[in-house]
Amino acid sequence: TKQLDKWASTGIIERDAADAVQWTADYVQKESLADAHFVLIGAGSAMGPCAKLLELGANVVAIDIPGSWGKGGKRPASGLWKRLFALADKGGGSLTVPVDASSRATARDRDALAEVAGCDLMMEPREIGDWLKDWVQTLPKKARVCIGNYTYLDGALHVKLALCADYLIQTVLDASSRLDKPAACAFLCTPTDAHLVPEEVAQAASDSFDSRLLKSFGLEKLFNLLTMGSKLRPNVEKPVETENGECHMVDGLSVAQGPNYALAKRMQHWRAVSAYESGHVA
Repeated sequence: TKQLDKWASTGIIERDAADAVQWTADYVQKESLADAHFVLIGAGSAMGPCAKLLELGANVVAIDIPGSWGKGGKRPASGLWKRLFALADKGGGSLTVPVDASSRATARDRDALAEVAGCDLMMEPREIGDWLKDWVQTLPKKARVCIGNYTYLDGALHVKLALCADYLIQTVLDASSRLDKPAACAFLCTPTDAHLVPEEVAQAASDSFDSRLLKSFGLEKLFNLLTMGSKLRPNVEKPVETENGECHMVDGLSVAQGPNYALAKRMQHWRAVSAYESGHVA
């Protein structure tokens, strides 16, 4: 609580973000996740929540690369699946994985199972989507479902991967209509995008930028002028007038990351907005 209060008071995160983190921490300490099911696209991601969810007793459906990739090399993909199996053994939750239909590997033979687990999202999105759709049909109506995208690739492959992941998200959201509560969706947000923000946040960003100029004795402003405003410029845009009043935006897009990253993350952002408007938690 003290750390969250410090972050909120110093402007690192907004107050409602701190409250949400505190609520989540309190919830998992008191409530069971036995009826919660999480589909993790990119389950082996270092920034994904797989380990913590299994530790908390949740049910995880892991989507990640085929374990047969890189066999015989220095870093075979089967190592990823062995790591996830170990997390499942250590935690109190369950782990469901897609397996090559022609394989006879069982959960008892972890090494063999690790080599046939996984799927190629960019080559088999429809097949994976059908598998997830059938999985949703097996759940009790009271089950809580969340599907999240935690994938990343360099360049244009990131856009393609995000598109395939989006198909799976839409498939699970649609299939969840049979449940008492529609499925939720999640993704790794990024600060390097353009975000609508409350007026007080835009003002705080402007004030912070101005205070930095004073601390640097105007050197940052001088550099901004010498580069004709292309460097070290404020990321707070002018308010946009709408029928409902002014909208404030922070433009955190990074040229160095390139257009592919921006588009891939924007697609995920759009899906979250669309899902929220359709009654899903995002």
